[in-house]
Amino acid sequence: MSRDSTDAQGKRLGQILAASTRSFTAQAQELHRPPPLGALVRAEGPTLSSSAGVANPGIYAVVMGSKTESVEGRLPVATGWELRDGAAVLREEPHLSKLLATTFEAAVVAHDAGEGMRVGLAPRPAPLYGFVQECPPEADVAQALAASLDFLPLLLSAAPDLAEEAAAACLRLLAEGQRDPEAFLLRAGKRLAVLLARDPARLESALRRLAK
Repeated sequence: MSRDSTDAQGKRLGQILAASTRSFTAQAQELHRPPPLGALVRAEGPTLSSSAGVANPGIYAVVMGSKTESVEGRLPVATGWELRDGAAVLREEPHLSKLLATTFEAAVVAHDAGEGMRVGLAPRPAPLYGFVQECPPEADVAQALAASLDFLPLLLSAAPDLAEEAAAACLRLLAEGQRDPEAFLLRAGKRLAVLLARDPARLESALRRLAK
């Protein structure tokens, strides 16, 4: 089975609403249920052939953050004070769910190229309205990224204010698919030490988060 067919079977997580070669924004399929920080996801890449039966290449990205807000562009009005919790409010007033959306941002770290996966930005952005799927730690692409760790420089430069947090979360999730998670995290920490050697504060922050 090819890597495309293996990794394309993950759970659908959302749909792309904005995209660039560096990142994309997607609306989560379920309200309040975005993929976790640091999760590796697969987005549909631009179609390379119009021939029937040719699958879209994948664009792989790491979730950098998420939020839930009103689709009307303003804060919603508080309601349901007498109810037990927010979930009860949405059950009692189901129309409110249609006025809210959960979105997540993801930084591109790799893409399908020819017969395999290549670390780096994709040549073109992911198409709008394309779907985003999970790429679990045991998936071929996740295993390849964990083996090389070559995606870390790109991820660390994606969003300086969130990079260490997202990178550490991503590495902890990738560790779940390794035979020896502790050995993997040790190797990842050594790679971070090399990449952030000139910035002790960022290095300390990344290692502290990696150890959580």
